[in-house]
Amino acid sequence: MSDAAPVTGAGIGRLRTAVLGLCCLAAAACSHEATVYGLKPLQPEARVTGGGEMVVAEVGSLRPMLAWTAQPVPGERERDLLPALTGPVTYDLRIWRAAIAGRPPLLVYERTGLTEPSHRIDRPLEPATRYLWTVRAVFATADGPRITVWSRPLVPGVLPRSNVVPEVGRFVFSTPAH
Repeated sequence: MSDAAPVTGAGIGRLRTAVLGLCCLAAAACSHEATVYGLKPLQPEARVTGGGEMVVAEVGSLRPMLAWTAQPVPGERERDLLPALTGPVTYDLRIWRAAIAGRPPLLVYERTGLTEPSHRIDRPLEPATRYLWTVRAVFATADGPRITVWSRPLVPGVLPRSNVVPEVGRFVFSTPAH
């Protein structure tokens, strides 16, 4: 018989995090799907390491296709979490070139009013470059206009200071060298 107290509540979460961290130390390629605030990226998929760092997704084109979950999220209407839509849903997309040599990220691509939950970049991005991206939905309901938050990964203990300039909390991809 052990004198140790049972692990319950928050202790289970800490234990699960510690075990995941140890597993990831043993396997360098360990990653899992990111927990997301806002619309979830589908292509490229958002993944994080056991330590909470975003995994850089490699895209196969200088004009990649980005895709995300549609708004409203399936099932929300059925559970009456959203009032009835009174118009179309559109999406706003922003892409920044990641910070380099101490310079802040630079907004290089923005589209508003996209009618589908996906978009192929319509001009080539720079090769072998890291980019950050985010998306939000814009729609109207019987209660008035609505805009979702700019989507971002949830990183424990880190809150971005701005919804305009990306910091820690954005999705990451890199373009091929050609």
